[in-house]
Amino acid sequence: ALQILCVIVFIAASAFVAMSNFSSRGLIFTVTLVAAFCAVTVPMSLVFQDARRLFRQAIRDCGYDICMGCGYDLRATTESSACPECGRLEQPPLGELSTPSED
Repeated sequence: ALQILCVIVFIAASAFVAMSNFSSRGLIFTVTLVAAFCAVTVPMSLVFQDARRLFRQAIRDCGYDICMGCGYDLRATTESSACPECGRLEQPPLGELSTPSED
C-alpha cells in the first residue's frame, strides 16, 4: 500500500511540474513535497510494521494459531505445512513470547 501511495504522490508532483511549465519554482515545490512525503511515510511504515508483528505475537500468545507473516488463521492446516496465504514455513510455538536475545 505504501508503494502505491508513493507512486500516486510522484505522479501528482510530476503533473504539478508539467502544469507549471517546468519552472524552477514548480520543481523546487515538487522536490520538497516528495522529500517531505518520504521523510514521514518511511519511518511510519517501519513503526506500523513492528506494531503489526507485536500484535500478531500477542494473538499467538493467547493461543490462537495465526501466521506471523500475514495473520492467516492456521487452525485448519497441519503442523508442518506452510501458510497457504503467504508461504511462510516457520511459525513460533503457540504461547511462547519471542523476545530478541540480549548479548
